Amino acid sequence: MPHEHPAKQRPGSIAATLGVLAWWAVLAAALWTLLGWVVRTDPTDADGIESTIVFAALLSETFAFHLGLGVTGVAAVALALGRCRTATAAVVLAATHLAPAAWLWVRPTPAPAGGPTLTVLSANIQAGNADAERLLEFVDRTSPDVVVVQEIDPAIHRGLLDGLASRFETGHAALIASPYFSQATYTNLPMRAPPSELMIGSRFPVPQIDLEIEFEGRLIRVLNVHAYPPRRLRLVADQRRSIPEFAAWARSAMADADATILAGDFNAPFNTGHLRELRAAGFREAHDEAGRGRGSTWPHRGVLRYTPGIRLDNIMFAGALRCVESRVLGDVGSDHRPILATFEIVPDDASSPSLRPLADRRRRRRGRSG
Repeated sequence: MPHEHPAKQRPGSIAATLGVLAWWAVLAAALWTLLGWVVRTDPTDADGIESTIVFAALLSETFAFHLGLGVTGVAAVALALGRCRTATAAVVLAATHLAPAAWLWVRPTPAPAGGPTLTVLSANIQAGNADAERLLEFVDRTSPDVVVVQEIDPAIHRGLLDGLASRFETGHAALIASPYFSQATYTNLPMRAPPSELMIGSRFPVPQIDLEIEFEGRLIRVLNVHAYPPRRLRLVADQRRSIPEFAAWARSAMADADATILAGDFNAPFNTGHLRELRAAGFREAHDEAGRGRGSTWPHRGVLRYTPGIRLDNIMFAGALRCVESRVLGDVGSDHRPILATFEIVPDDASSPSLRPLADRRRRRRGRSG
């Protein structure tokens, strides 16, 4: 009996192999997703193998949208191969990752009440690569009340520093020079105290600028944030340990301030496990509240800028504020894009201690000191 030529069996074999690979791809994606959902580690124990697990979970949450796109492609392949169960599983998994991003495009955004607004602009200028003129154009166009800048090098960015100083010449400025973690903060609003330096991190502390401003009779604390970048496992552990320090500062600040704002480069999206202590402390994220679309801020240089990005830069807030607008601004020559958020004061609520007016808080502080 004549034998069938092997080439005639190849199409079926390829289809079967692709079907199996599609199923395993969906299973792997589901397990990676589950890892991001269930891993909850103590930041004091984030070393060794635990750092590897924490890093894998962080990647799962950070690149959830990208995973959803990949699984969508797997669903299309499975459907073309007639693997309906695999395609159905892939579609369900993809929907869990893509639906939140889709909602940010169609959901209604808050309507301003028409009262005074507080605007904050944050920009990471990548230690010398940003275009000072472009950033100053955004400052002129948006007229922010507070500007926080990360990775500003006084030796390289003298033009930017002079430009910001001239625009806030009636106000206040603070500059901290530190390798890779230099910061600058500017405001024209009245200040309750001079800017102070908060050191975050145990292995090598990183300075953050703490600002106390008065706005519409309220005390607002603003922290210029630059968290550790999770470029390697040791830094993942350092970052994981540092976030509770930010949360501890925030809880202390909220005890006396009417509202607190954390703005800057967190090197992690707001919805990840790394930042859950800040969510537990009552912080909300401006873009999640009032932005449109995914709000990606990084990467914005090189080939990767043509891929779907992630939001590493955030403006978080808690207390007597309501976010009415959040935007990601255009290219300033950095690998990060600047972000802008506009807030209104929440109307007084005498039953809520977190919304006491500034005068009440001052009386309370004087009573404690007396």
